[in-house]
Amino acid sequence: MREQPQQDPDYALDPDGMKQSIEWYLDPVIKRVREIDGGFKTAHDDVAKAYENEGGGWFGGEGNGVVRTASSSFFNETEWQLRQVLMEHTELAESLEEYKAALQTHIQGAKNRETVIANRFLAVDSHLQGLGY
Repeated sequence: MREQPQQDPDYALDPDGMKQSIEWYLDPVIKRVREIDGGFKTAHDDVAKAYENEGGGWFGGEGNGVVRTASSSFFNETEWQLRQVLMEHTELAESLEEYKAALQTHIQGAKNRETVIANRFLAVDSHLQGLGY
């Protein structure tokens, strides 16, 4: 028996293959980006707390005040930079999730279109059979 060649879909999208690709390639990236978010959040909170409280171990003793001022300036800048990184990283994760949702919508649309097309062919076939063909 001759093996039938696999027929390409009418619409050049393999919904199951695309869904699997999302699971293999996009989901792990989104998961990892979200995991990294937690580290940035923790680092930001630690630095912000150190800056606000001038906590021991983070700031030098009284001395002549130069070390304390320099430490304060450093932690102020570090807190700001970490806040920016955290915001950008969060935006990246949200953007990836929006992209995934758009792909899933596209996959569902392709499935719906193929169903409509198949139903039309079935209706034509039924009509032709009713005419005796």
